Amino acid sequence: MVIREDRYAGQLQPAGLVSALSAAGHVVTVVGGDADVARRPARLRAVMARADVIVGRGRSTGVLSALDTAAGLGVPVIDTAQAVCGVWDKAAMARVLSRAGVPTPATFFAPIEALVERVPARSYPLILKPVHGDNARGLRIVTSREELGRLRWPERPALAQSYLPGGGMDLKLYVIGGHVSAVRKPSPITPCASSEVQQVPLDGRLGELARTCGRLFGLTVFGVDCLETSRGPLVIEVNDFPNFTAVPGADALLARHVLAAAARGHDRGGHR
Repeated sequence: MVIREDRYAGQLQPAGLVSALSAAGHVVTVVGGDADVARRPARLRAVMARADVIVGRGRSTGVLSALDTAAGLGVPVIDTAQAVCGVWDKAAMARVLSRAGVPTPATFFAPIEALVERVPARSYPLILKPVHGDNARGLRIVTSREELGRLRWPERPALAQSYLPGGGMDLKLYVIGGHVSAVRKPSPITPCASSEVQQVPLDGRLGELARTCGRLFGLTVFGVDCLETSRGPLVIEVNDFPNFTAVPGADALLARHVLAAAARGHDRGGHR
């Protein structure tokens, strides 16, 4: 069973996963949007109780509530609501990464007036991010303490990171279960002459960095946005269930991961 927000209905995922499972002969029920989740909660609960595995894509109240309900029923879920919420809140995510010693840009979380006083000059320029933003929406770059002091930011406190352009290309690590892929993509906020997505050879350091992020948040299907520097990659953020654009065989990898989760549920005695 797949539960997704409506905004993902026309995207690569979870449509690719559903197609791969259907092509292999599996029956997949797709539930979309908070409206569908809320319309008949008792019926949805009954359907989830009979499912072999629940896959969620989205961070809406309905999707997260359904994932929590499914986990309470003993149905395997990919991934848990707790894991998704752990990276949806960017401030909490930054604290977890920092405490674990994962290399990240300097990150600050405080009201704007406190940031003006607290952030050292060497940390500018800054990029401000909505705590619950995604898809590069709502980002703002400020170049000086004076500009920061004049800024009207809709959230209090504000989340700010040192902005490191990185040549206009972002390194993306994509994880599906135990499989890790790496690609370079043009940055959505830094001008780049190239529009091509480039496959990146995966070395041990990148693979371990990706798996560390997964362990920290309890995610099995996720992406890690990185910036390449002379000192090695810095983790900008971790994202639950991306589209896996340019990952070879992503649909089949997702299908195998989902079927393996269902099989493990049955091996443990199932939920029925």
